[in-house]
Amino acid sequence: MDAHRGRTVVVGIDGSEPALRAVRWAAAEAARRKVPLRVVTAFDWIRNNPIGEIQLGASYRDIMLAQARRNLADAAAFAARAAEGIEVEQQLVVGSRWPCSPPSPTWPNWW
Repeated sequence: MDAHRGRTVVVGIDGSEPALRAVRWAAAEAARRKVPLRVVTAFDWIRNNPIGEIQLGASYRDIMLAQARRNLADAAAFAARAAEGIEVEQQLVVGSRWPCSPPSPTWPNWW
């Protein structure tokens, strides 16, 4: 039985150079395991007018969302070149990166 059947290597990206290094490593790992690679990024703007920000509006949100999509597509293309023959999936997660409650008693007191 194949130990990696049904598995996927997952890597998160943010458009940075260190994220691309992580993509390169993850692509090699996916090729080694003969499993798909899922490249994931998060888009954190879930309201049109975030608290504390001047009325940036929906057009600014659309620009930022388009940039997140470009970053994701670029990273997926980079992965495909880094390890030819692997299946590369893309996932854009929309939502807050912050937990609903503090994860531990040592969480910063500004929480």
